[in-house]
Amino acid sequence: MTSTTPYKRIAASLVLAFVATVSLAVPAQAAESAAPLSCWSDADTGEQQCFEDDATRDAAIEDQTGTELKSGAETNKAAKSTTNARAAVAATYVLATFYWSANYTGSTWVITSGYASLCSTYSYKDDIVGGWNDQIGSFKSYGTCKTKLSENANWTGSSYGPVKLGPTLGYLGDKASSYFITG
Repeated sequence: MTSTTPYKRIAASLVLAFVATVSLAVPAQAAESAAPLSCWSDADTGEQQCFEDDATRDAAIEDQTGTELKSGAETNKAAKSTTNARAAVAATYVLATFYWSANYTGSTWVITSGYASLCSTYSYKDDIVGGWNDQIGSFKSYGTCKTKLSENANWTGSSYGPVKLGPTLGYLGDKASSYFITG
């Protein structure tokens, strides 16, 4: 044996330790960035919940509100009506959908209201909490609504919008911490 053998063993041990550390860290990081469940926020009550998938979420929305959930397209149509009265058509309308990834893909988080044209007379804003903070990749707004995302809590810092559609968010992609839905 040469005198470099102990050094080669130490070097090999360090390489193995590094590889083991990296391979253990990668799954932990992947778990942290995994898309959250399918979520819902009620603009009328401020209630927020997450579910296993979109179908379970949508059924829960209908069950908890006691009204039919109207898709974004149905919200667009209802918002064109001349009345904003909840009694006109008892339903829950999607005002905006946030997507985990760009181009309207990945997990979804919907913001709903009992008023299809809520944004004609009122604005809704909130901080992004839970697994969605700094993770939104795109969004769609419906009815009379437009959405604005802000980099920091309380609608401060750089912003994107207000616009109807945000297929990619430029600098704000995966950096938004608050949102503002307005007419």
